Amino acid sequence: MRIAHALLAVGMSLPCAATAAAQTVSGQPTTDPSSSQPSPPTEPTPPPTPVPTPEPTPAPEAAPAPVPEPVTPEPASPADTKPAEEPPAAPLIDAYGFIRLDAIWEDSRLSNIQFPFFANSEADDEDPEYSIHPRLTRAGLNLTPFDLTSSAKLGGKVEIDFQNGGRESRELPRLRHGYFTLTVDTFELLVGQTWDLMGPLFPSANADSLMWNAGNVGDRRPQMRATVSPAVGSGTLRLAVMVGQTGAVDGQDVDMDMRLDGQDGLPTAQALVELKMAPITAGVWGHAARETVGDVDFNSEAIGAHAKLDIGDKAMVQGEIWYGQELSDVRGAIGQAANGMGDEIAAAGGWIEAAVKLVPDATTAVGFTIDDPVDDDLDAGQRSRNYVAYLVETVKLGKAFEVGAEYLFWTTDYLEAEKGRVNRFVVHLTAFFD
Repeated sequence: MRIAHALLAVGMSLPCAATAAAQTVSGQPTTDPSSSQPSPPTEPTPPPTPVPTPEPTPAPEAAPAPVPEPVTPEPASPADTKPAEEPPAAPLIDAYGFIRLDAIWEDSRLSNIQFPFFANSEADDEDPEYSIHPRLTRAGLNLTPFDLTSSAKLGGKVEIDFQNGGRESRELPRLRHGYFTLTVDTFELLVGQTWDLMGPLFPSANADSLMWNAGNVGDRRPQMRATVSPAVGSGTLRLAVMVGQTGAVDGQDVDMDMRLDGQDGLPTAQALVELKMAPITAGVWGHAARETVGDVDFNSEAIGAHAKLDIGDKAMVQGEIWYGQELSDVRGAIGQAANGMGDEIAAAGGWIEAAVKLVPDATTAVGFTIDDPVDDDLDAGQRSRNYVAYLVETVKLGKAFEVGAEYLFWTTDYLEAEKGRVNRFVVHLTAFFD
């Protein structure tokens, strides 16, 4: 009996062991683990077939990254295109000028050693003299033309030097130019002080007084000027007229009424016709004005011509010729307006100069000037002829420094009096800035 019971117990335990083994393999219970009731006896099942463990599969190698194809960008639309940068605008005010020192020696006396017009009669003065001065030092401001309206531009200039008297260490400023311009296409209106229209060229010698009263005419004065400059072929035609202050240069007040004789008369009127067509510049000009002394009118009149020929960039020839009467206010007739009888003094004159660059930075100029009043209009002792031969050498040392030397042989004749002769030597040093 005991053997039978033991066999029965062994038979009942076999299914449970099989079931547990199955759970171990599959990981899933076959019965509710919370049940405490024994399972009914079942037929014994054969042990499960072992599941073979798979061999590990090596990870696949990574494929190489694809190389992107080049992409051609689409052209930018006009709205996306950045506009080209404009060059910087010119400054509204442009400063310029130079510092200059002149050293002068003369073996006899001119009318003024720094600002000469004629040689004194040698019967009066034969003594040598010298001067060292910085009066030609110059400073200026250019007003760069700017748009005033859609078609008009406004510009201008102010320029001074120090040749206006004062002691030799207390030089007084002198206004050379002070004007504004209004430009529309080829038309220009100038208002202020600047050069006369007559005598528009300048000799190279005597930068102080520019050979005035010795053959060169025209100065600066307050004025209103209108100019038209149309193109003519490959050149430019300049047509200009001006109205200015009479008496601004000679400052005469013969009747001592506390007013310039020119203010009692009529304004200065001048006209110019000039053609510039490389390599030639040529023109003609005229002048008219009136000075009044008491009840007597003195009429100032002149006509003249000028020309300049550039010979490549190595040489140049220029000059002027003129004739007129009562020319003291425009630097003619050796500064003489009338004789003691009240008659206007007539005169003819002019100058010619040739310049050449023998080396790139050195210029040599030779010239001759003459102012020749009509003897019949003169009183005894008045100046009857004024003429100068000169040689000028200037050397540029770089862009900002210049050395110059001048020699002038100056002769002034007097009616029924001894003439004056002067040898004049000038050395000047100039440093430029802008």
